[in-house]
This record gives sequence, C-alpha cells and structure tokens, in this order.
Amino acid sequence: MKSAAQVQNRLRPYIRRDAVFTCPVTKKPYQPIKALSGKSLAAIKAPASRPALFDAVPHPDGTENIAYADGHVKGNKAKSGARR
Repeated sequence: MKSAAQVQNRLRPYIRRDAVFTCPVTKKPYQPIKALSGKSLAAIKAPASRPALFDAVPHPDGTENIAYADGHVKGNKAKSGARR
C-alpha cells in the first residue's frame, strides 16, 4: 500500500475507530513505508524492527511515532526522511 488512504481502506474492517489512523498530536494521517507494499508478514525479515507506518510530520517536541510490522508502536526522535 503506497498511501495512507490505501492502508485505511485495507484495515478498516478490523479497526473500530478511524481515529487510530491519525496522529492525535499533528492531526495528520500516519504514512506507510512504501517498500512493504504487497508483502506478507511472513516475507518481512525481523518484523519487530521493521517500520511499517510513521508520522507524516514530527511532533513539536521533535519526536515521531513509528508502528512496526509486528504491530508495536514506539516514539522516537524524528529523523527527517530516514524511512520514506
């Protein structure tokens, strides 16, 4: 999936609230890692360390949220363009 809208459409049947697709701090939709488009979880090596979604823009405090392919989320210091 190459856009936030595609991710939302694919996951919507499994998500109860659309708010999870949008960062509560920046109000922007989380963006997918385009290199993972079309890959199954089984095809991703080390999914616990492979970013799948990230904040569109850093938070005012210089951090960003990153959702990993295994489903966990961490806040990190923003690295401009590092995963895009």
